[in-house]
Amino acid sequence: MQEIHTKVDFKSFEGTSDKFSGKVHIQILFGPNKWRNFSGGIVHFSPKARSAWHTHPAGQTLLVTEGEIYTGTADGKVSVAHKGDVISCPPGVKHWHGAGPSMGGAHLALTGDKNGENVHWLEKVSDVEYNKAISSLKPAKPTKSAFNPFANSPLKSDPQMFRTFNHFAMQEAFKTSGLSVPEYSQILLASLVALGSVPPYANALESVLEHLKPQAIREILYQAIPYVGFARVQGFLEATDKAFSAKGIHLAQEEGIPQAQRAQRGLTIQKKIFGQAIEQYNAQAPKDEQHIRQFLSANCFGDYYAREGLDLRFRELLTFVYLLSLGGADPQLKAHIRGNLNIGNDRYKLISVVTALIPVVGYPRALNALSAIDAITPAKD
Repeated sequence: MQEIHTKVDFKSFEGTSDKFSGKVHIQILFGPNKWRNFSGGIVHFSPKARSAWHTHPAGQTLLVTEGEIYTGTADGKVSVAHKGDVISCPPGVKHWHGAGPSMGGAHLALTGDKNGENVHWLEKVSDVEYNKAISSLKPAKPTKSAFNPFANSPLKSDPQMFRTFNHFAMQEAFKTSGLSVPEYSQILLASLVALGSVPPYANALESVLEHLKPQAIREILYQAIPYVGFARVQGFLEATDKAFSAKGIHLAQEEGIPQAQRAQRGLTIQKKIFGQAIEQYNAQAPKDEQHIRQFLSANCFGDYYAREGLDLRFRELLTFVYLLSLGGADPQLKAHIRGNLNIGNDRYKLISVVTALIPVVGYPRALNALSAIDAITPAKD
């Protein structure tokens, strides 16, 4: 009789430090049985992660499923396999395999079993050995292009208009804002999410990936959910998963907190942003709206703001970006302008964000945001 094993049957764990270097995630799919003399599993390697030296008494076959996988043998030969390639390792060959220095990778491992054994672990691959192996391939150095998240815009079909837009967006708005490339990259992605613009987001993501940590990108999307709604964020999650998969990027899941602690933790964060008056504001809400105030503390701030990957000050700046990009949420925009000022994002920072985003959100929303800033923190001569 055939059997079907679902995801709930698979065992997942992180590779131990005595057998792996760097971050390695392993998912066991199946083991040997009375008629199958091999096991199967998927192994994800973060950049620079690799196995220790080892041999297989019955050999091993690796199918690369994401990114690139590097492998070296005791005779000094080093090779790199790309997505879709197959690595065949005969029995008894001393070898290692893992990711390259800048891109992660994953492979499906089919490992033979002989007399109840499938692997003999040996010493770890030192940093010196690894770096020497990688450098021996001498890959051609890619030409680093100038940072431009609009480089693949459809406007390129009209060279004159592309030059016009590109000059304003990158040479005037971005440079005048004074934001760093990582700051600008993050607020741009956040704004595009709020605007619901998946194609420009996908183009920008390709350009900003080398400037941002993947975890930060994921948090920008998660932080958007309570402000723009999951329905709008879903397409961006799919586009990001596709881009990460192509790059061999695998992010570990973050552990949540007990349900009973969410509301208190969220309220603590609200007080940091809005001050102690938040409790009085919540208490004054009509009784039939009290549950919404509880949702805000437990869900919006307890579930999202308290996550790792972005600090609280920058999360509040992102909320300003979501609201100014959405438009039509002036009371909330003004409230979060106050919140930004309370937590350390001053008038100059807020205007810098608006300046950088003018080419993306347009002048009406940018001017509305400036009016809200002026209403809360007037300019000083």
